[in-house]
Order: sequence, then structure tokens, then C-alpha cells
Amino acid sequence: MGESIADIEKMVKRLTPREREKLIINDDLSEVLGFDVSGDEPDLDELVDALDEMGLEVDQEKFKQLASSFESAEGLSCYLMDNQILDIDPYSHATEDLFDVLTVLWEYWIPERPSMEQLEDYIRLGYKFLQEDLLERLKSIYEEIK
Repeated sequence: MGESIADIEKMVKRLTPREREKLIINDDLSEVLGFDVSGDEPDLDELVDALDEMGLEVDQEKFKQLASSFESAEGLSCYLMDNQILDIDPYSHATEDLFDVLTVLWEYWIPERPSMEQLEDYIRLGYKFLQEDLLERLKSIYEEIK
């Protein structure tokens, strides 16, 4: 067949909003694919504001510098909490929010260096495609709605 996950992602990104809606209704593939097929991009300014509220002021360059010593968003998150750089309770739901914000910023601001979480997702997704022949299924769904 020859299509890779990246090829499928490109095909989905070329869909019109109406076609994307059909894809989502046809099959909830956001979870299967590991990326949002709706085309909605996260509001990075909102995420930066969330970090600011936690006590960490960053922009893209500062974030890259901060993350450069870590292989994962989880490692960075633990460092920020362990060293009391952030003003959050380590036993609250804010720790999950922190992890989510760091993960998304990492994905968008450091695409050339995937985090361990991203690599884990890619590996898991690859196994799904191998085990369930999802690539063929995705291609047929794409062709059906196009």
C-alpha cells in the first residue's frame, strides 16, 4: 500500500471542514490517529497564560531553553514542581494541567525534538496500525468522504 502515518495525516489536513466533520461522524479517528482531525489548533497564548498563572513566565525561546535539559514533558514538569519554581500544590489537579500544557507547547514549539511522550504515542499508534490494519481502513474512509 505504501502510505505512512504522515501520509494519512496530510490527507486528513487537506480535507475541508465539512469533510472533516464527516470523518469524525463516520469514525472517531482523532483518538486512533493520535492527532485532532477537526483542524482546531490549540490556543498557545492561552497555554502560556496558564503557565504564567502557575508562576512560570515563558515564551517560545525560554521554553526551548528550559526543555533542552529534559527528554520528556513529565521530566520537565517534575523538575518545575520539585524545585518549587511553580506556585501549585503538587497533589492537586493543577499538576495534570501543567503536564498537559507542557506536552502541547513541546509539540508545537519543539517539533524537531519530540518528547518521550510523543515518541510513545507514535510507537503505540504504529502498533495499532500493524495490529488492526487501520491504514487500509483510514484510506477507505478518506476515499469515501472525498
